[in-house]
Amino acid sequence: MDSPIFRWLRETFRPILVSKPAEYSKIHEDNLSREALLPEHESHDNALPHALPLQKVVLFCSLPGQVRHLKWWLTKNFVDHFNICHLYAVMGNDERAETPLKFQDSCNPSVFVTTPTVGGTSLNLTAANHAVITQKFWVLSKQPQVFARVVWLGQNRVPHTWLLNTGPGCYDNCTSDLHQLSGVAQMKVQHGLMS
Repeated sequence: MDSPIFRWLRETFRPILVSKPAEYSKIHEDNLSREALLPEHESHDNALPHALPLQKVVLFCSLPGQVRHLKWWLTKNFVDHFNICHLYAVMGNDERAETPLKFQDSCNPSVFVTTPTVGGTSLNLTAANHAVITQKFWVLSKQPQVFARVVWLGQNRVPHTWLLNTGPGCYDNCTSDLHQLSGVAQMKVQHGLMS
C-alpha cells in the first residue's frame, strides 16, 4: 500500500513535472522576448542558460534513510520520465560536489532528493523551481531556510514551495503540536510571563 506522499507524487506531482512547462518570471519573460528579437549574430550565447522551460524539483526528506528509500521508489517508477539525483551526508566529497552540478546541467525534467541538513544550508539550488518538504521538520526554522534554496538571486522561473502533510493522527500532527507549544512558550518568555 502506498503512503500519502507516494500517492501525491504519482498522481498529482508527476503530471506537473512531466507535462507542464516551467513558468518564467515577468522580468525573465521580457529578456526572452528581447533575445528572440536580436539578430542571430548579436545574440548572447550565455544569456539564457536553459532555453527550454523545464520543471525541476528538490525533495527534502527528514532522514538519510528516507532519501535512499524515496530515490529507490522514484527510480523504480519514474526513471523513464525524469532524471533522479540524490545527496546525503555519508556520500564522498567528489560525489557530493558532482551531484548538484549534474542536477543543474540536466536537459530533462529532474528530481533532486536530499535532507535539510545537507541540501538546506549551503547549496544554491536555483536550477529547481519546486521545493517540496515531504515531512514537517522538528525544528521549524529549517523550513524557510530549505525553501530559500530555490528562491535565490539567479532564479529565473517562478518558484513553488510545497509542504506535505501525511494525514491526521500521524507524525506531522505531533510535529505541529510541538511547534505550537514551542511558539507559546517563546511568546511567554519574550513578554516576561515565564522565565
